[in-house]
Amino acid sequence: ALFCDPVFGTELEMTVKPGDNVSLYCDRAVTFGSNILWMRNSSHKDLPFLEIDPLLIFSEKFPRFSFFANSSSNSHDLHIANVSVSDEGTYYCVKKELKITEKNGITHSKHEVEYGILRIRLFVADPVSVNESTAVCTHPPECALCWTLLLSVCPVCLLLSSFLSFIAGYYICGTHGAGT
Repeated sequence: ALFCDPVFGTELEMTVKPGDNVSLYCDRAVTFGSNILWMRNSSHKDLPFLEIDPLLIFSEKFPRFSFFANSSSNSHDLHIANVSVSDEGTYYCVKKELKITEKNGITHSKHEVEYGILRIRLFVADPVSVNESTAVCTHPPECALCWTLLLSVCPVCLLLSSFLSFIAGYYICGTHGAGT
C-alpha cells in the first residue's frame, strides 16, 4: 500500500456549522518534483477513506474542495466550501515525491511519502449547538515558534552574560592588581 503507518504529532479539533467554509493547514512543504495530497479518515461507516489529489480537484470530482498556496509554509492548504456532515473526519496532508534512481544502467522510480505531523479532526455540529465559545483553529499551535525563539535567544543571552561577567571581572581584578 502506498499510504501506511503514518506517525502523527499534533491533533487539532475544529467544530464548524453546516454551510461554513473552512481552511485546513498543511505542515508539509512542497519541493520540486513533489505534490501535496490530503487524506481523510472517517469514523462514519458510510464515508470511506478519502484521498484528495490535486488532479481530482481540477477534474471537479470534488467541487467543494480546493487547494490554495500558502506562501508562509510553502505548501497547499485545503479549503472546503459549504461544509456538510459528510465532510467530518480526520484530515492530514501528505507530501508525495517521485524519486528516480539508476542502478546498473536500469532506471528505477518510486514514490516517497512524507506524512504531515498535524492531524485535524473536523466536526460538523448542529447550528443550534455551536455557540460563540467554540474554538475554531485553522493553524497549528505556535509551539514550534516558541521553542525556536527560546532555543535561539537563550544561548545568545548566556554568551552575552558570560562576556559581561568576564569584562566586569577583568576590570575589578585589574583595578585591585594595579594598586597592590
